[in-house]
Amino acid sequence: MDSGFREVFMGQVGFELDDFQLSAFDLIDRGESVLVAAPTGSGKTLVGLYAIERVLKQGAKAYYTTPLKALSNQKYVEFCSSFGSAKVGLLTGDNSIRPDADVVVMTTEVLRNMLYAGSSEIDKLGLVVLDEVHYLQNPYRGGVWEEVIIHLPPTVSLVCLSATVSNAEEFASWMKTVRGSMEAVIEERRPVELKHLYIVGDKRSGTTELLPTFVDGKPNPEGHTFDAPWLSEEMFKRRSRPRAYSPSRVDVLAKLSAAEALPAIYFIFSRNGCDEAVRSVKLSGLRFTSQAERKEIRAIVSERTQNIDPADLEVLGFGAWLDALEAGIAAHHAGMVPPFREAVEACFERSLVRVVFATETLSLGVNMPARSVVIEKLTKFNGERHDLLSPGEYTQLSGRAGRRGIDEVGHCVVVWSPATTFSQAASLASTRSYPITSSFRPNYNMATNLVKGFAPDTVRHLLNLSFAQFRSDSEVVEIEAELARLRRRVDEARREAECGFGDIWDYLDRKVNGHPPQVAGRQLTMPPRVRLDRLRPGDVLAIDDGNSTKLPLVVVLSTGVRSNQRVKILAVSGVGRVHRLTGVHEELLQMIGSVVLPRPYAPSDTTYKKKLSGLLTPFASPVYSLVEPKIERPNRNRPIVDQELLRLEANLQECDDFKTHLNSAKKAQKIQGRISELSRRVRSKLESLAIQFDRVVEILEDLGYVENWQLSEKGERLSRLYAESDLLCSMAMEEGLFVGLGPESLAALVSTLTYEARPQFRGDPGLPTNSVAVRYRRILDLRKSLVAMEAKARIPLTREPDAGFSRMIFRWVQGKPLLEVLGPERLPAGDFIRNAKQLLDLLRQIRDVAPTEEVRLCADKACRMIFRGVVAASSQVYFDVKSLERQGNSPGQVANPELN
Repeated sequence: MDSGFREVFMGQVGFELDDFQLSAFDLIDRGESVLVAAPTGSGKTLVGLYAIERVLKQGAKAYYTTPLKALSNQKYVEFCSSFGSAKVGLLTGDNSIRPDADVVVMTTEVLRNMLYAGSSEIDKLGLVVLDEVHYLQNPYRGGVWEEVIIHLPPTVSLVCLSATVSNAEEFASWMKTVRGSMEAVIEERRPVELKHLYIVGDKRSGTTELLPTFVDGKPNPEGHTFDAPWLSEEMFKRRSRPRAYSPSRVDVLAKLSAAEALPAIYFIFSRNGCDEAVRSVKLSGLRFTSQAERKEIRAIVSERTQNIDPADLEVLGFGAWLDALEAGIAAHHAGMVPPFREAVEACFERSLVRVVFATETLSLGVNMPARSVVIEKLTKFNGERHDLLSPGEYTQLSGRAGRRGIDEVGHCVVVWSPATTFSQAASLASTRSYPITSSFRPNYNMATNLVKGFAPDTVRHLLNLSFAQFRSDSEVVEIEAELARLRRRVDEARREAECGFGDIWDYLDRKVNGHPPQVAGRQLTMPPRVRLDRLRPGDVLAIDDGNSTKLPLVVVLSTGVRSNQRVKILAVSGVGRVHRLTGVHEELLQMIGSVVLPRPYAPSDTTYKKKLSGLLTPFASPVYSLVEPKIERPNRNRPIVDQELLRLEANLQECDDFKTHLNSAKKAQKIQGRISELSRRVRSKLESLAIQFDRVVEILEDLGYVENWQLSEKGERLSRLYAESDLLCSMAMEEGLFVGLGPESLAALVSTLTYEARPQFRGDPGLPTNSVAVRYRRILDLRKSLVAMEAKARIPLTREPDAGFSRMIFRWVQGKPLLEVLGPERLPAGDFIRNAKQLLDLLRQIRDVAPTEEVRLCADKACRMIFRGVVAASSQVYFDVKSLERQGNSPGQVANPELN
């Protein structure tokens, strides 16, 4: 490589580079793969650009992958400006633009699919840039990143771009083990200083106070004085009158405006909350734009919405949305249609919009830095309960604050809440531990592709190369070392607990843990007792109720803690009844295993409880049954007098060291509990991914997809279906359930395999036609038999199909207008488009792999009928034409995507 290459590149950049960028350049020049972990906005992408320029000079091709279609579109536009549009292509589920270009931007799944398909384009590849590689820990899609890293040819260099994580060295070490070349470049300093602030309404003064979270590097002592009294650890303070209140959103913005801290992204973890915030701020009369700025906003909006029918714009609430946008106020969340979101992003990037109320989806990828970030609450609903934000989530949100080259300081403002303390805010702001974890697990599509491409021993080797196994193996070593230390401590504590005046262990069981219950005249001999406070939804328990020879089974439905700190546990029996386990002797409970909860989590829904009880069926055996348990709770009004306890206590108290013995025994029990917990973790981690893979293959063999390590014809077709319910879709297709349907009915039926309702938008599951309904019921039967096999094999269960989208997509494929499609439903337009696109992805795959020409043609027609109106308009790629012309480039005809 010409030694002047770097000088030319740096001259084009036009500003001085940071040390971490230069270090990454040095490694790339030596031919090394690189992991760059650095804060948001620090210039990681420049490292990717340098590597791309370098590989293009060598005559090879480069792929740039992102986790999101929107981010891929954004990078595509940027690269057209950098390299010239003729050299850049785009591949997503929505767009196929110059796929054979020198530089192709794509979603990570597209690259994974190319690797499994054995695409000849891979042979020309010299570099892959994996942007947002920390997305690898996403529970639903993260495994794709590991598949790409493992399966890419070793001749292809990797540049991985990540947010700052605490285990970047470990992650790089894994990739070096897998690929032979990988070095970590870590930058923890932000390009713009970040100040953490705490905003609170003071009842005493009636003012809104904006406090620094840290003073001289320590948590501000004034912040603690505003904590809600009911959160105090001191009992006598809990009934005090609160000093603070949550300031209104208008007050928060007024304070930030006065401090010249706008523009701001105001994070609210609720779509409705974002929309309501826009309405309330607009009604308050706040306006942040000039007449010239409003004119520019209208021009951007006109460009982004030009392909949407005026009638559809009316359905989408275009007038109210534009009115707020012209005032410099907007929402940004997944319930909005993509053209509206993209218009907001374009306006905010040009500082035309001063306040964006956004959900956490904005924290990933999309380039929207601000001077300030406001976090309204530090808790977020995770589908089951409200949890405190993790340090990683807080860092992702706060990383938006501070624009490089514009702001000297960025601000992250946490709003006072009655549910959290100032200490929690300070702790999140100061914590630097947020490691990348792995979500990799074998699934059916992966299994068929591995069987097709590799010998059994090679497959097991590849699985053992995964980051999940790498972390698991290293953690086992750490756990075993801790177990050795704990066993020495428990032996020492047991020796100290021994007493010549009586059995201290029998005394402790009776006195501290309660009298050991007698069932049917026998002492219980069960495994170590279950801790109610450690149970989680999905845990499967057996209950010794003393009423039957088999132990009845229940599955935990929900857990909680009452105000008196008592644990509240609700469980569902095998016949679907709900039982309260609070107050039940813990010795009566035995942990059997766990099940994967159906999604979405809806513990109050009767149908959901029935589904949960059905998951107990595979656990039934000669020992455990599905009969209704008869749970008896202790009668607190009639305490049992344990005569043996009284005798033991009298004898033991004659010992001068009785208290020492008792404390040692309690200590030994506590340590033994920790040993049992860690031992279970070791056993679960030693159940390797290879064993899980074998169980997946056994199911495929039982169903005729694999035989003697060879794929059958339907196995070949399954290897080309990339969907969450891949095997269930294949089973339905192979049984002929897609035959004899029109395009609208096929779309409606297949939508049950892609749609998953959000709890608040769970629609009427009614199906559009009787023919679709009959076939849907058969899919449910297929799923029931499949789940029974999965439960027996102890692998995650295929989720249940959801018919909540079928009538909407049926009407859409029929050609009905958006108003008629969405009118009877409660689904937001943005969700409708997102689900339509997910359905499009699967229908395109069915079009390519279906065993009959009839189904292939029908699927193709359904795709074309779905891809119209707002769905097609939401797949457009927009350019800043003036910027391209300044660069001497032309966007060509790329604003009109090709339907794959």
